[in-house]
Amino acid sequence: MLPKKETPGQTVAASRFYPGKSIDQVRAASTEVLNLLAPGKMEFDADGPGIAAKRTYGYVERRMGYQGTMTTFYNVSMTAVSWYTVALSEEAGGTRARFALQTRADDQASYWANSAIPAIHRSFRHDLPLDGRQGIADLKLFHDRVEHVLGLRPTWVSCNEVKEPGKVVELCDNNGISDVGPARS
Repeated sequence: MLPKKETPGQTVAASRFYPGKSIDQVRAASTEVLNLLAPGKMEFDADGPGIAAKRTYGYVERRMGYQGTMTTFYNVSMTAVSWYTVALSEEAGGTRARFALQTRADDQASYWANSAIPAIHRSFRHDLPLDGRQGIADLKLFHDRVEHVLGLRPTWVSCNEVKEPGKVVELCDNNGISDVGPARS
């Protein structure tokens, strides 16, 4: 069972200080990293004080059901939304950024939809809570990539560098995610 509250490890991994960088520089780098996750498919909300982004995508899930002694396999069209937020605050000597993500999938359009589960909230979400589902690898990977875009880290951190056997890294494993870093001239 996953913890319902933010863990101490998540608290540390979600927030990072970028020395010598302004809020605008960290905002631009964070936006670039999020855009690189799904080029051309990320939507941004410019009204918030930090960054709020979302990506909606579909996929087909293979399911299995039983009826009497017969096993049935069927495909269900799923819709998923991933939300990303970056809260930014200026501190002495630099900027602090706190990253959070959340993904929700449902099959409300399918015959087997559970009407007791509400449909996905499709608007932007600000100040996402961490609740145990977000892996520390996702949080660290985001910040490592922002450091690279800001010039604080020499190389782009790829998914292969953070993947552990049997662990899901949302920034690497969700449908339609790209692992390609920024083009450098």
